[in-house]
Amino acid sequence: MKVIMVTGTKVFKTTSLMLNKISSVLSILSFIISVTTIAAGYAGYRYITSPHFEAMMMEKVMKGVNKILPNQIEKKMPKVTGEMLPL
Repeated sequence: MKVIMVTGTKVFKTTSLMLNKISSVLSILSFIISVTTIAAGYAGYRYITSPHFEAMMMEKVMKGVNKILPNQIEKKMPKVTGEMLPL
């Protein structure tokens, strides 16, 4: 007894297997991308909250303040002062 498959059934079976393989590959890639995103977020959070990052940012801020501050103090300080007010 020989089983004869209809041509449409062969195409459906082949297509189904191919789509199953594509779906499996896309599922694995999606998992890898998700894990990578979570790991990068965690590493970024740990770096930003580290004392080294805080010290580096404070150094940058202080450099900017040191450039601006001396000029601002000279502009705001009076050249001549008056008498002291009575209490």
